[in-house]
Parts: sequence; structure tokens; C-alpha cells
Amino acid sequence: MKKILLGLLAVVVVAGGVAGLAAYEAHIINVTAKIENALSVIPDEIMFGTVFPQEQLSRNLNIALSQSFLEEDRVDDVSYTIKQKPKPKPGAGLPDGAEETTMHEYCLENPEDTVRCYYNLCPYLHKTPDGTPANDGIEEVGGMIAGYLAKSAQDISDEWVIDLHVPCFAGMCDQTYDESVYGEPLPVELEHEEFGCDLWIEVTGVSVNYIDRVDIGNEISEAGHSLTGWGPIEPDTHGGNWGGCGNTNPCDLRTVYAYNEGTNNEGKDASFVLDFGMGASKELVLRILDGADVDDFIVKIDGVQVFSYNALGGGENWVEHRINVSSYNSLHTVRIVTTDYNTPGTWNYFNPYGHLGVDWAEIQ
Repeated sequence: MKKILLGLLAVVVVAGGVAGLAAYEAHIINVTAKIENALSVIPDEIMFGTVFPQEQLSRNLNIALSQSFLEEDRVDDVSYTIKQKPKPKPGAGLPDGAEETTMHEYCLENPEDTVRCYYNLCPYLHKTPDGTPANDGIEEVGGMIAGYLAKSAQDISDEWVIDLHVPCFAGMCDQTYDESVYGEPLPVELEHEEFGCDLWIEVTGVSVNYIDRVDIGNEISEAGHSLTGWGPIEPDTHGGNWGGCGNTNPCDLRTVYAYNEGTNNEGKDASFVLDFGMGASKELVLRILDGADVDDFIVKIDGVQVFSYNALGGGENWVEHRINVSSYNSLHTVRIVTTDYNTPGTWNYFNPYGHLGVDWAEIQ
């Protein structure tokens, strides 16, 4: 009986120790993101001041790709719209009992509430694109017009002209007044009042060059992609031409099979992890050197072969291989396996250069 009690006591003490360890152990994963606007808009206010009937006044509005967008090579172009909405007065709030909505929507539905809303200037504003290139909207639909900017087209800034065509007051318009130009005349009692309209620039789409990318041999790019089995960074480590990487077209790379990883079947594969995104119609693109020797290889995703390549050999040519991966989403391990790999003695330069150079991989 005494032995049984000691055994029970020992179990209780061990269990308590495990519980204590669990309670005092913590792991912190640092997750960060830098959120930036895709567009830069200048100015943020357009003041026409005091105006008079049948004047036509213009102001410039510059919409450009932001500096952060220009510096991020993952993205290329932005689609946007310019909308106009009745303007609430500063500090205005919804009246008691009003249906929950935004003040802009409230002013659209309640233009007569001039305590909270400006008299509406929107019908008298017109927006004209710069036309260089001619990829922006050419006509307004319901006060809305579309714009487009693209780094690939070297179109990184749009210079819009915002025109105000000032209406006259009813009963005071001259014979030349054209409603198709200036709009419907205003009630005479609105003379001396202040009018307002808000222009909303809304991003409707961003086109990406790739979903995820790892630049093999660039340690900053490699971080977070869980690289395993790769040789040293070339040509920094051993020099050499590497299809121009060490000469006229500098780049960095690693080999799948480093000369010091052993012989026979040892060390002939290397892997990394990429984010395949969540959409359809995607490709895995690999830039791999088809070198002087036989650089045959296969590609596996999570252990399943999805691609094979029979090298041409006899030269040093960089080849971009495109593999359909539309059925894959989220994070996956990509493994490149050399299938006609070299060992010392079969290729004079296996030591020190290794075998099968890889420059980068992307999900597009």
C-alpha cells in the first residue's frame, strides 16, 4: 500500500511539473506589414473662390503612382475611378432618428438639408484626361470617369483638368446661355450661397507581376522562403561566367547540387517554399541555367512531380520554365531534383562550381 501511494505521488508531481512548464513557455512570432497607398493625389483641395454666371474655370488634378508603388516590383498597374458626391458641411452629423448611413449618402438623398449639406456643385463639374496615352476614360457616366496607370507602359502620372461651368440664375440668363454647356439655371434665391462637391478617387484594381517570388542567392529575398539543400551564392563564391551572371548581366544564384554535398544520390535536390496565392490561372516560373553539361531535372510540389526537363547542353543559356499550378493555393514546398547529376570525374568543373544553377522562382 505504501508503494502504491508513493507511485501516485510521483505521478502527481510529474504532471504538475509539465503543467508548470506549459504555463510559463511562450513563443512570439513577429508579423509585420507596411501598408501604403497606391496613388498620390495633388492637390487635396480645389478652391474656385467667387465665380460668376457663364464663366468656365479650370484647375489641374494630378493622380500618380505613389513612390512606394513605384519601388515595389511585385505590382505594375492601377485602375481607378473619379467619382463625385454631394459635400457634407464640416462637422455635420446625421440628424436624430435618421437611418444609419454615410453623410455623403445622406446629402445625396437629402439635398434640401442645407444645415448639414452644401448646395450641390457636382452637376457643373467636368473631368478631362490628359490623353497621353489614351488609356483613361473619355466620357463620364453618372459623374464617374475611369483612369489607368501602369509602370510597364511608362504611364505613371495622369494630369486631369477639372472644369467648372458656372450656371446662371433663373430669369437672369442672356440669350446665348446654353444649358448643354452650363447646366440648368439655379433658383435666384441661391445667389450668395456656397456650393460644394467632393471628388473621390477610388482604386478599383491593382495588377501584380507576381504573387510571390524568391531570388535565389539574394539572402534578403530568401528570408521567409525556407530554403534547404542549396549550394553557396554564385558567382560571389567561386567566380565564373554562369551564362553571363559573372560578366555582362550580373545576377546571383545557387546550385541545386553543390560539389561538397557528396556523390551518388546525396545532395542532388534543393527546395524552397512559395505562396501560391488563392486565385486560379497561375504559373510557377523558374529561371534555370541550361549549362555546358547535361542539366536535366524534375520539379516536385509537396513531393509530387509536376514537371521534367531534358537539357540541351553544350552552352550556357538561361531558360524560363513555366509550369501550370492553377490547382494549388497558399503555401507549398517546391523541390528541384537533378536527374542527370554530376560527380567528381564526370565533369571537370563540378568541383568547385557544382551542378544546376537557379536564379529565381515566381508564382505569376
